Amino acid sequence: MMILAIESTCDETGASVVKKVGKGVEVLTEVRASSAEITAKYGGVVPEVVAREQVIAMIPVINETLAAARFHLGGDLRPPSQEELRNVDAIAVTYGPGLLGSLLIGVETAKALALAWNKPLIKVNHLVAHVFANWILPVGRDTETQ
Repeated sequence: MMILAIESTCDETGASVVKKVGKGVEVLTEVRASSAEITAKYGGVVPEVVAREQVIAMIPVINETLAAARFHLGGDLRPPSQEELRNVDAIAVTYGPGLLGSLLIGVETAKALALAWNKPLIKVNHLVAHVFANWILPVGRDTETQ
């Protein structure tokens, strides 16, 4: 099973492709766009400014993530074709907690892709994801002894 995951709870826009391997998960790719340079001008995160940047960054981040996953699996770096998108089994997205505008960008993008690609949509709680991230191991680490 391969999942495209989208994260946009605050000032960064992120996407990754993960693949189920045995009892574990392999992170094939992860791409992140940061708004840090822009928010520094304001002395911190301004939700409206961040959300506008995420509108600009979201699709390029997803495209780069999918292209990198294709490369990781033995292909080249060109964006995947519609045929290759069938390899994505589901789309996961953080639905909260987070900044409302940022969450809307990520959730609506994920919903649109799930509808267009006829894929299931998996909602992920941002805080619960932080807890479960502790069990993601580097490739080659024995999951049975951890």
